[in-house]
Amino acid sequence: MSVVTAEPVAVAVVGAGAAGTLGALHLARSRDGSAPELEILLVDPGPRTGRGVAYSTDDPTHLLNVPAGRMSALPDDPEHFLRWLRAERDPTAGPGTFARRGWYGEYLEAMLALELRGRTGVRLRRVHRRAVALRDDPLGGLRLRLAGTGAGEDGQDDRVASGRGPAGAGPVDERVDAVVLALGSPRNPAAWVPPSLRGSDRLVADPWMPGALDRVRCARDVLLVGTGLTMVDVALTLAGPGRTVHAVSRSGRLPEAHSERPVPALPAPELPSAQLRLHDVRRLVLRQLRAGLDATGDWRPGLDSLRPVTRELWQRLPERDRTEFLLRSDRRWWETHRHRMSPASATLLRRALAAGEVTVGAGCVVDARHVEGRLAVDLADGQRLAVDAVVDCTGRGTAVPLGEEGLLSDLLVHGRARPGPVGIGLDVDADGRLRAWNGRPDPRVLVIGAARQGAEWESTAVPEIRAQAVAAARCLGPVLGRQQGAMAAMGATA
Repeated sequence: MSVVTAEPVAVAVVGAGAAGTLGALHLARSRDGSAPELEILLVDPGPRTGRGVAYSTDDPTHLLNVPAGRMSALPDDPEHFLRWLRAERDPTAGPGTFARRGWYGEYLEAMLALELRGRTGVRLRRVHRRAVALRDDPLGGLRLRLAGTGAGEDGQDDRVASGRGPAGAGPVDERVDAVVLALGSPRNPAAWVPPSLRGSDRLVADPWMPGALDRVRCARDVLLVGTGLTMVDVALTLAGPGRTVHAVSRSGRLPEAHSERPVPALPAPELPSAQLRLHDVRRLVLRQLRAGLDATGDWRPGLDSLRPVTRELWQRLPERDRTEFLLRSDRRWWETHRHRMSPASATLLRRALAAGEVTVGAGCVVDARHVEGRLAVDLADGQRLAVDAVVDCTGRGTAVPLGEEGLLSDLLVHGRARPGPVGIGLDVDADGRLRAWNGRPDPRVLVIGAARQGAEWESTAVPEIRAQAVAAARCLGPVLGRQQGAMAAMGATA
């Protein structure tokens, strides 16, 4: 009997932001020396790895909103990022340092490259194309369809550079054994934009697009719609003498700031075994806030103590209570208190507010008209602002966009996926396996990152995504082992 060597096991990670890079990193780390050879396809049309929306900025005023001591890519080495930060960017950094966001993207890219250099039997192919469809392969495994010609960071088509196939402008299919979806948050549909403003060159629809803010840097007055963390970053970029940056949202509330002094942690609360309702969760949150104040003089440790149980709290709420949480003030309160500004960002913003360079208030845009080379923006309370540009700072969306071309819509249309609870993201099982329309999870397709927000609520910060990436690698181990065994059997000939 002769045996034909089987091809390497292939896993496509769709998305090369923080979640995708962490997914690829932990897939590589999960392979031991006796496992089959592993090829990881990191699929994303963007030119850079590890950045995504969150870490693509190079603005030094844009800081992480989690301290460095909690941002390690490796759960078994909590100080890993801190050591890198001290060695590569800031020798004075400590566990409580809020580092530049762009530096964290550099860290993720460097850690993935370092892991691959030090590990045999694993290779990564960076595919600069957009994934648009996923199908079963008749011979086993999956077919991932990629649109358009992808140019690598060196400008060369990635298929030619890798020697995997001919170049071409049309779509190509990649046969893989499993897929990790790390797609991030979808674009917000920006329903607030009045028809008169849609398509205007004075509207910045996505401030995180490369160069998006360049055309408004010379504007005298700018309106930012949204008062969350995105607004804080954009305001700090644009604020300066001789310009007024107005910011409005329905609530007019700013994110809270992290404490400037270290505060001790509180243990997570024990949850009752009985059915939970939203009013029970509200009482629990208030109880923990009081416990934090009593123990430390600060409410923040009380809220942070809920982090280990937030997923369980969310999942134990009935669907109607989760919907109520989203539609009432609970969601906004949670977001402003849970996702906080760094102390340095808060200080800079306070200075800009005191100087009149930034104003913040409650308001909803109802109309906008071009008047004498400027925009006259009408708010619901009757106020009118004269500005030179408007920037959408309402953040990324949560619902999967139907009707748009792309992998998410394809998965839903063909029944490989269904929307997550309360219409947010994608539905997954407890381990992150993608659920089809019939509720059956596909063991070959794992989801990490923001698309799990409907199922778990807190699913956009690095500590949660890191844990999901580790779990995804573990879940795929048996699947890839079985696939390799099947391919070897097919290659065995008498």
